[in-house]
Amino acid sequence: MSGSHLSKQFFELVKAIGESKSKQEEDRIIVKEVEVLKEKFSKKAKPAETKEYLVRLMYCEMLGHDGSFGYIHAVQLSAREHLSHKKTAYLACAQMLRPDHELRFMMVNQMQRDLQSLNYIQICVGLIALAKLGTKDMIPAMVGLVAQCLQNDEALVRKKAVMVMHRFHQMDDTSVDDYTDHFRRTLCDKDPSVMGCALHVLSDMAVKDPIAYKDLVPSYVSI
Repeated sequence: MSGSHLSKQFFELVKAIGESKSKQEEDRIIVKEVEVLKEKFSKKAKPAETKEYLVRLMYCEMLGHDGSFGYIHAVQLSAREHLSHKKTAYLACAQMLRPDHELRFMMVNQMQRDLQSLNYIQICVGLIALAKLGTKDMIPAMVGLVAQCLQNDEALVRKKAVMVMHRFHQMDDTSVDDYTDHFRRTLCDKDPSVMGCALHVLSDMAVKDPIAYKDLVPSYVSI
């Protein structure tokens, strides 16, 4: 995230935190910042302003203060088409929303739309968000769309789709059983980075059922 997009107030906040001499002084700075952000979020802010407020809110949360008043604004910003705004919103949600938080499930529709975008960068943003925000309960609604991304023309999309499928397998080792053939094909992908990602998920699946993947040994040796 480029610093040129952030205000003087943000840099003053970071400087004040860095120069604080005690935990008590740091807490006073953050408590004051939380009050400022509550006031900012209560007004109708432009997306670029909301983006900065979320970055500042993440600082407050990382230092142990409650920022739940701003969570809904992160979810709303994730629906923006501007990729910088969307990435910041997803990052904020991934950092601040616990796995069982109801707002996570409000983002399923948005992530589905991102995975069906014509812009491959937006698809990548959606896949990264899904890897961080996805839960076991979300897998049935998302796995089909992620599988479609395995056939995308862009190698970067295919790579991130394999990584998300691997994450699904880690959350529920039966959730991707229907897509074994997809993983086998990615092992022969023309892009080395996609092939490398496929090795990880196929390795985990082979540990679970070695006999089913014994025929891949020659491919592994060749790689």
